Amino acid sequence: MDVGVNPLHVRIDGIALSNFYSRLIIYPDGSLNVQNIMGRSEGQEKAPIPLPPERTFRATPGRAPDSSLPDIRIARITLQGGEIRFLRRLH
Repeated sequence: MDVGVNPLHVRIDGIALSNFYSRLIIYPDGSLNVQNIMGRSEGQEKAPIPLPPERTFRATPGRAPDSSLPDIRIARITLQGGEIRFLRRLH
């Protein structure tokens, strides 16, 4: 783990959760109940509509990261022996 300030950065090699429980709610607009867990950014009134599942993303070389956001990187997340419940809200 590497943590620093000025600028704030957190880099974690891996996180492991065992025997966990999570409830994910999918709202009619496609947003999730945990989507804004860190709070909403300025000007954000509604969660964006999700992208089609076939879309892929590629890093843009030479593009500078948004300096207003902290640099938080987690290389690996391992979930073991837990339970995730999905609930789709249609209305």
